[in-house]
Amino acid sequence: MLLTLFLVNTFCFAQKNEQNIQKRIDSLKHILPTQTDTAKAHTLYNLAYAYRYSEPQKAKKYVKEAILEATPKQSYILAPSLNLLGMFLKHEGDYQEALHVFLLALPLQKETDNKVSLASLNNDIGLLYKNTGNFERALPYYKDALKICEEIKMHKGSGMILNNIGVVHQELEEYEEAKPYYFAALEKGKIIQDSSVFATAFGNLGEWHALRQNYDSSLYYSKMTLEIDEKQKNKGGIVLSSLNIGGVYMEKKEFKKAKPYLETALEIAFEINAKPLISNTYNSLANYYEKQSQFEEAYQYRTKRQNLQDSILNESNQKEIARLREKYETEKKEQEIITLNQENQIKSLELSQAKNRERIQIGSFIFILILSTVGIISNQKRNQYKQKIQLAEKDNFYFAALVEAQEQERKRIAADLHDGLGQLLAVARMQVSSLEPLIELGTNEEERQEDKETFEKSVQTLDLACKEIRNVSHQMMPYALIEQGLVSAIKDLIQNINEVENNKMKISFSTNLINQESLQERLNSSLEVSIFRIVQEVIGNSLKHAEANQFEITLNQKIEDANPEILLLLKDNGKGFETTQITESKGLGWKNIHSRVAMAKGKIDILSKNGMTIHITFPYK
Repeated sequence: MLLTLFLVNTFCFAQKNEQNIQKRIDSLKHILPTQTDTAKAHTLYNLAYAYRYSEPQKAKKYVKEAILEATPKQSYILAPSLNLLGMFLKHEGDYQEALHVFLLALPLQKETDNKVSLASLNNDIGLLYKNTGNFERALPYYKDALKICEEIKMHKGSGMILNNIGVVHQELEEYEEAKPYYFAALEKGKIIQDSSVFATAFGNLGEWHALRQNYDSSLYYSKMTLEIDEKQKNKGGIVLSSLNIGGVYMEKKEFKKAKPYLETALEIAFEINAKPLISNTYNSLANYYEKQSQFEEAYQYRTKRQNLQDSILNESNQKEIARLREKYETEKKEQEIITLNQENQIKSLELSQAKNRERIQIGSFIFILILSTVGIISNQKRNQYKQKIQLAEKDNFYFAALVEAQEQERKRIAADLHDGLGQLLAVARMQVSSLEPLIELGTNEEERQEDKETFEKSVQTLDLACKEIRNVSHQMMPYALIEQGLVSAIKDLIQNINEVENNKMKISFSTNLINQESLQERLNSSLEVSIFRIVQEVIGNSLKHAEANQFEITLNQKIEDANPEILLLLKDNGKGFETTQITESKGLGWKNIHSRVAMAKGKIDILSKNGMTIHITFPYK
């Protein structure tokens, strides 16, 4: 009850505070055009700080202007400005650049002797190391930050850092060690009555309970977090809280309740142009449709996520020159700051105007040199990229030729075994069988019985040899694939596997490739062979490793669009596997699968959670 009253009072205060912030923004914008130098840098930073939650893109623009306007002596402006810029870079997912900015701000922050900001900066550096999985490097910065906060009795900072330490233990799967830190953070929040500490702790507790499958408790804490984020208009927080709630509802299989939260998350992520959050939301929506066996919709969101990742990479390349220029300006300012800290360089800054002009000319020359170097490097990268494409196309051509030669050789050997050696064995069997009446001509009963046993063993051996020849011939190139096509070959393969006595995995097969007017002709022979070999390889992997008892094959043609496709879906209910093992595998199985897909100009998507699902599309012509 006390906690509820505290939150209500805090939210009312937040509404009044929002009005005060807007008044301050209006005042700062009014005086900005009249200011120059030191005062202008200070005003730009204050504007960025005011916009940091409601309009982060606008805040980022102001803080960059503040860094460029500030003089090297203004460490009290440069340090918090760099810190705020690092925060925006972190939220955008550019962790390496954010870490560089934070580490650049750290010595400046120590010069200001502002312990509050110093604790916050140490905490932020710890966060970035944590986000990149480097927990050992994160903990010292967290401890330094917590030590400062406890020293100056900054309970809010202590609460946030306690939350972060708990997250580190949770990431290390030390769940029982993590939980006390979250409740210790809540106690700090009660001392200072700060809702942001509560929001973070509630969110962490929601994730903690979700990992322990305590879904009702997880929903309770996650919804508390969402309510606080909405009151604070923390749009990034709203996206994360909505994704957490939607994910828990999916685990509870309450999909109708999950969908509105996922849709809200996507809408707000687009609104604030947070591409990492958009990517995470696409992933959650793909999981949402996948859990309901709506694989086409799931595949669409997987594709959107992949396209977004590609666009982020392209955008990064396009902005490379601008980023290097900004980096140059930042490094230049950093050098000036270091220079001002050295007594002999302070004197050099008081030299004549002529030397200043000379320094500017040198700086301009360096800048032009950097741009030229960037241009050369960019051109080299483009040439290397073209060469890689040409090599890939050449490799694909050679692989296609090799596979075609292999399949032709398989077909020839299969025919030789079936029509040559197989027929010879059949004739030998008939010839041996013709000797059976001669056994009865013997006069000695014991000799007749011995000859009869020898005869029966010979016939059995020849029958076994004939069967083995058929099996080897079928493995090399199934007769049904050559004569009757892909569907019949897959059915024969399934029948042979299902009839094995010790086989616990039963295989089902569905297709729309039969009795369709649009498929009066068979598929291209090379495509049929590729699909059959992929199915054969994946079934073999499941039999060996998955411990599954069900395996589903779906093979359909999609003819509604202008560009028809062949859709192949392979799914089992086994134990699954880490998809990273595919790239690390030294075997040829997965490499052959990917190579055959690439040869047929197809696309493959592999999921492995609660079983395995492989979705492959081939262009059909």
